[in-house]
Amino acid sequence: MTLKGLILAGGKGTRLHPCTDITNKHLLPVWDRPMIDWALMHLADLDITDPARIGIVIGDHFGDTIRNYLGPKYQYIEQGPADGIGNAVRIAHSFIQDSPFVVHLGDQIYTESLLRHYQEWQKQDTDIHVMLRWYEHANRHTVVSIKDDRITGLVEKPKEPEEGFVMVGISFYKSKIFSVLQDLNPGHNSEYQLSDAITLALKRGLSISYSILEEEWVDAGTPENLLYASHMIKKWRKEENDI
Repeated sequence: MTLKGLILAGGKGTRLHPCTDITNKHLLPVWDRPMIDWALMHLADLDITDPARIGIVIGDHFGDTIRNYLGPKYQYIEQGPADGIGNAVRIAHSFIQDSPFVVHLGDQIYTESLLRHYQEWQKQDTDIHVMLRWYEHANRHTVVSIKDDRITGLVEKPKEPEEGFVMVGISFYKSKIFSVLQDLNPGHNSEYQLSDAITLALKRGLSISYSILEEEWVDAGTPENLLYASHMIKKWRKEENDI
């Protein structure tokens, strides 16, 4: 079946206050274009360019600014109040239907093509495929435990460890994940966490694989990281002779 793309562009972006007092954080500039354009560019790595195959989840915090910027051609899913990534994916079921799909958080900025990771997922033929990155400040993200080359657990922003493999905000799914999301309970910060859904999926016997993001990556959700993201992309585009 045809692969679909789901970009998550909700949330209040409170860590980027006061910039997000007047706009959606995914419209803030990363180098020479709004943040969300980079997510769309990476979906194009997988030949996901038809707007009918791209769903964009927007919230009630300047969600209309996303719609106004991108235009009516994309498939918009309204989340309302931010209640977690897990629920943002769950409410997209009517758009995804039975198709395989990639979830792309709108604030993930990186310099590597998604194609290798998608091909690895196809090779493994699992229900879920996550992208991982070794990170020095792992406890700021979803930490992934690996044993004998298998994922054994995920913990959302634990106190320990300070470094380790974290789940990057891009992952691939077969539609089986929706049966898990329907039974998901609120977790960290009383939100529906995608990491909890994957943990529940593991308990239910769904298969999961992973690949390692080898090039640069940053979650552009803080002022420091947003600034770094622009420098990172500028350097990358210069090396690629795009500027």
